[in-house]
Amino acid sequence: AGNGTAVHQTINWIYNKLKSENKLPKTAEVLKTFEKFLKKQRLPEKDLNKYLPKSKDALRAFYEERKDNFKSDHLIEKNFRNQGVVISDQRITGKIDKIKKDGNILEVTDFKTGNPIESWNPSGSYNKIKAWKYKNQLIFYKILIENSGDFEGCQVKKGWLEFVETNDGGQIVRLPLEIKDKDVKRVKRLIRIVGEKIKGLDFSIDQKYEKETVKNIRKFEDYLLNN
Repeated sequence: AGNGTAVHQTINWIYNKLKSENKLPKTAEVLKTFEKFLKKQRLPEKDLNKYLPKSKDALRAFYEERKDNFKSDHLIEKNFRNQGVVISDQRITGKIDKIKKDGNILEVTDFKTGNPIESWNPSGSYNKIKAWKYKNQLIFYKILIENSGDFEGCQVKKGWLEFVETNDGGQIVRLPLEIKDKDVKRVKRLIRIVGEKIKGLDFSIDQKYEKETVKNIRKFEDYLLNN
């Protein structure tokens, strides 16, 4: 968590430098700033010594490959707290890492740390769960943006996961998602149902799901949708 926070703070700092000085900072300055942010997370010294070199190597590779794609008109760390977005009487909010705007067509990007996933159906139960959660996160961002006052009339066509860490082959991974209407409708229904249950303090379910797997998560969502 501390490393992820420091990475996001560093990316935000890069964009602020770009917007204020109209130029990107040098890689060495980026790494120095990241180290400062990471030390502020007050990690145990053994964890700091363990993760700092690896994290700096990952950030160096990411920045040197992707820095030409940093643009001053990107919206960074956009907070929707004061947008008053309401879906079926449920108020929703969030903070989006990056929004790219081309007319009324938008793309959203979520920066991720940790081991990359390279498809929406990766191998391994743990990665499948990550992919499921990440996909729903991007769908949620589409709903949030399109129902906000600041982006009235805009459409989110695509979402991206952008990993600030290389894969086993040393490559930077960006994973696109074409967001489908049927998935948006499903998430909107889940927002309504879960919101109603929270308001009613109704946390009871008639079924048990012993393991956290994508199959069981889907079953639980279907249970909510059908009951």
